Amino acid sequence: MANRIAATYAGTSSTRTHTITFTPPTPGARLIAVVTTYWHVENDPPGWEMVYSPEVGWNYVYFYIRVATGSETSVSFTLYQSHPSFHAVIYERDDCQELKFATAGETTGSQVQATATVPQGGGRVFAVVNNAVSGSNLVWPAGLVEDFTASGTYCYSYFASGEWPAPGQRTWTVTGLKSSSNESVLAVVGFGTADATPPTAPANLRVVTATPYAVTLAWDAATDDVGVAGYGVYLDGVKHGPDVTGTTTTITGLSPGRSYRVGVDAVDSAGNRSPVVEITVTPDVDQPPAPPGNLRAVHVGGTTVTVAWDEAVDDYALAGYGVYLNGVARELAHPHLEYTFAGLARGVTYLVEVDAVDSAGNRSERAALEVTTVASTLPSTPDPLSATPEGDTISLAWGASVDDTRVVRYEILLDGQVVGTTTELAYVIDSLVPGVTYVVQVRAVDEDDGRSEPATAVVTVPPPPWTAVASPTYQVGEWAGNTVDEHGVTWVVEREAGWSSTPPVTVPGEEAAADDGGFSGPGRFQPRTITLEGVAVAPTRSAMVHAQERLLAALSPRQAGLLRVVEAHTTRQAQVRLGDAIEITDINGLAFRWVLTLVAEDPRRYAVQPVYAEASPPVLPGAGEVVVDLEGDYPAIPGVLTVYGPIRNFTITHVESGLVIAARDGVVLPADDRYRVEIDLRTRLVWAHVPPEVDPEPRPARSLLARFPSRFALQPGRNTLRLEGEATGDEGRPRLTVHARNAWC
Repeated sequence: MANRIAATYAGTSSTRTHTITFTPPTPGARLIAVVTTYWHVENDPPGWEMVYSPEVGWNYVYFYIRVATGSETSVSFTLYQSHPSFHAVIYERDDCQELKFATAGETTGSQVQATATVPQGGGRVFAVVNNAVSGSNLVWPAGLVEDFTASGTYCYSYFASGEWPAPGQRTWTVTGLKSSSNESVLAVVGFGTADATPPTAPANLRVVTATPYAVTLAWDAATDDVGVAGYGVYLDGVKHGPDVTGTTTTITGLSPGRSYRVGVDAVDSAGNRSPVVEITVTPDVDQPPAPPGNLRAVHVGGTTVTVAWDEAVDDYALAGYGVYLNGVARELAHPHLEYTFAGLARGVTYLVEVDAVDSAGNRSERAALEVTTVASTLPSTPDPLSATPEGDTISLAWGASVDDTRVVRYEILLDGQVVGTTTELAYVIDSLVPGVTYVVQVRAVDEDDGRSEPATAVVTVPPPPWTAVASPTYQVGEWAGNTVDEHGVTWVVEREAGWSSTPPVTVPGEEAAADDGGFSGPGRFQPRTITLEGVAVAPTRSAMVHAQERLLAALSPRQAGLLRVVEAHTTRQAQVRLGDAIEITDINGLAFRWVLTLVAEDPRRYAVQPVYAEASPPVLPGAGEVVVDLEGDYPAIPGVLTVYGPIRNFTITHVESGLVIAARDGVVLPADDRYRVEIDLRTRLVWAHVPPEVDPEPRPARSLLARFPSRFALQPGRNTLRLEGEATGDEGRPRLTVHARNAWC
C-alpha cells in the first residue's frame, strides 16, 4: 500500500468550486485532505468526513478523511463565495486509520504554538500554517517536514507532516512568521493505526420467532481485545442493512416457504470483522384468513343497505375485507367491520358477500347474505312550483312532497346544478344576472336518499332598466354607470379607482392562537375604497334633476349595498357602504358631474354565482370527501360549511393544508336536518340551528368546537374537504355542505 502525497493544489482563479485531481489510490488506504481557504466550505464532498476544523483565525482550515475504494481520481470543494485563495494537500496513507488527537493555536507575532496530549500508538502527524504573511520563512519543529507551500491573494499556506511523537503532552512551535495584524493559525492533527485484532465470532446463533415474512434472530455476545462495536447481519451471503448494536435483529421481507442462509459477524471500532456464522431458516407458508363471521344486515332501506360482520382471524396479518354485491367487488381491502351499499333499487333482492384478505393477498372464503331492499316509493314531485323573479332574485315556493318514508330535505337546482338545500317549502335564489333565462328545479330527498322527479320552471330575470354604453358597467341598487337609463340619462364613468387595484396589507398586532379561532398569518388586506367619478347628461332639465335624486337614493349612508361590475367576460361584486357623501356638481342645465365613494370592508371581489357541493360518509365510523374547485387569486377564500347529522364527534379536514376543524368530545347532531352546525370561514362565527319551535333564531355555538384553526380557509384551485365522525345509532347519512364563491384580490 502506497504512502505518498497524492496531490497538491493552489487556487489561481476566483471560483466557488475547486477540483483536485490525482491518480487512483490503493483500495483500503486512507485519503487525508488538508485544506485552507479564505471562504468556508459550504458542503462536505460526498464520501469524505470532515474530522477537524479549528475555530481560530481569520481564514479556515479543514481536515477530511476517506477510506479509498481505488476508483477515486478527484475531489471537489464548493465554497460559500468565489475566491482564488484555496490550498490543499491530499495524502494517501496506510497507517492513518482514525483521528487520535487534534490541536490548534494562533498568533499575530513571529511564532505560533499548539499543544496536545499524544496517546499511545503510532501513525502520522499533519500540520498546516494558514494566513501567514508574505515574507515569512518558517522553521518547523523536529519531526515535521514541509511538504508544500502555496500563496494566495490574502494569505500564504504551509503544509507539513512527520512521524508520531512519544506519548504525553507535546507542544509544536513554528517560528519564522512575519508579524501581522491578522492571526496566523497552526493546526496539528495525528492520525493513528487502529486495533488490528478482530473480535471472536458470535456464538449460538438461533431463531427466536418466525412468521411467513420475517425471522427474529438472537446470538451470544462476541469478545474483543478492545471492545465490540456491533454486529453485521447477512442474508444469503449479502450484508443486510447497517450494523446493529444489540444481540438480536429482525429480518423482514421474506417469502413464505423459501429457505434462506442468515448469518452474523462481530465488528470492533477499528472495522475488524470476525468470521460470519450462519444457519438456514425457512419461513412458514402463510395461510389464508378464516371467513368473516356473523354477516348480518344492520340497516335496510329503500335504496341503501348496511351490513356488518365479526372480525376474521389470520395466522399473520389481516389487511382488510372484500365487499361484493351480486358477485361484483365494491371494495377489496375495506378497513372496517361495516359497509353501506347505496344507490340500490327499491324492493330488489341482492346477494351480499364479504371475505377477508391478509397482507400477502390471500383471501378467505366468502360469507354470503341475501338482502331485499324496502319496496318504498320515491317521493312525489313537489308541485305546484311557483317561481317569481324580482330584481336579481327568483323566489321559489312549492307544495310538500309525499313519501312512504320521510322527506328530509329539498334540493334547489339552477340550470341543472344543485345550489342549495332546505327543509322549508320556500327558497330564494339570489345574485342572478338580469335579462338571463334560467331553468330552476326543486326535488325532494327522503331518508333513504331517494330523490323525486324535479318540479321545473323556466324563469327570465327582468332585464335591467338601462342599456350599457361602455364596458364595464358599475351597478349599485337601481343605478348603473356607463349606461343610458330608462329616463334617457347617460351615465359615463370617467375615472375608477380601487376596484381594479389591490388594497394594501396590514399586519395584525398579535398572532392569535390557532385553536381559538382568531385571525392569524402574515397579514391581511385593509378595506377596499372604490371611487367612481363621471358625468351624467340628461335630455331635459327635469330629467337631470330627477337623475340627481335617483343617484342620491341609490345607497343611503347607513345602508349596505351591492356593487356589481359587469365586464366583457366576467361579472364580480362586493358588499359596500358609502364612504363619503355623494358629490354632485352642475355643469349646465342638462349635465352634471358626480363622485361616488364606496367602502368594502371585505375587500374580496366575488363571483356572482355561488359554488355548492356536499359530502356524505357512506358509513360511520368512516369518511366522505368532496372536491371544490375554485377560481380567483385571493389566497384565503371564505365559505360556509354546514354539518348535518346523524353524527357524533365530527371532524372536517382540509386535505391540501392538513388543517382540521373538530367538534368537542360528546357533540352529537341528530338525524334531523333542522339540527345543524354552520361554520362561517369569513367571520369565524359558528351557529347552531335548531327547530323553530325550540328556538326560532340560530344560537352562537363556538363552544361546540374543540379546534377551529385560524388558517382554515378555502384556497384558489383544488380543495378537498373530508367529513369524518362516529355513528350515533340513528338511521340516516350525515352531510357536509359547502357554500362558497370564487374570489379575487
